[in-house]
Amino acid sequence: MSFDRFVLAAGAALAAALTAAPAAAQPAPINLKFASFAPEGAASSRQFKRYQEEIKRKTDGRVTIEIFFGGSMGPMPRHYDLVRTAVADMAYFQQGQTPGRFPLTELSHLPYLFPRGPKGVEVSAKVMADLKVRYFAAEHADTRLLWIGFNQASSVWTANKPVRKLEDLQGIRLTASTPTLVALFRDQGVAPIGIPIALVAESLQKGTVDGASTDAFGVFSFKLGSL
Repeated sequence: MSFDRFVLAAGAALAAALTAAPAAAQPAPINLKFASFAPEGAASSRQFKRYQEEIKRKTDGRVTIEIFFGGSMGPMPRHYDLVRTAVADMAYFQQGQTPGRFPLTELSHLPYLFPRGPKGVEVSAKVMADLKVRYFAAEHADTRLLWIGFNQASSVWTANKPVRKLEDLQGIRLTASTPTLVALFRDQGVAPIGIPIALVAESLQKGTVDGASTDAFGVFSFKLGSL
């Protein structure tokens, strides 16, 4: 299955805000707004909260970060524009939710580029970091691309229709977050449904989808296990 891209972008306002003040002046406090699609209980959110405390401590309280969890500043497809238009100072989002907007970066969605499992996450993260400044940054105009990471390969998770072999995919409705995944599913007879991960639980409850394509991060972060 394909990988989703996790992107942390910071607006130009952040670079301006961190410019050194004159030696004689008392540094003004800086509060940064950080938009994240992930809910507060997600593993990524816990890590961001650790960064939040570390930055506050290392700047003696002068720099604080206000984190807006769970897409509370807007749906994930809008996160990049929240930064670009200075509504937020930083944003964390999946590039698969903005198909066609970052075509060079989206080449990394292709399957079989990297090993599976934790080793694949490590290798792919290093590759993306090497390419970030020279290639990917140009696609993120008016922002500063801080970090690109990988999740593990997605699995198929279904509510009421077990999938044990390829033939079981025929006709079922699965969420698909990237154009690559949509093409793969259609080839296998799946009806791909493009909805954000935050709406998957509700869609499963209503029966508008039969399952989801995500990794364990998505299952635990958005409480899909009971469904």
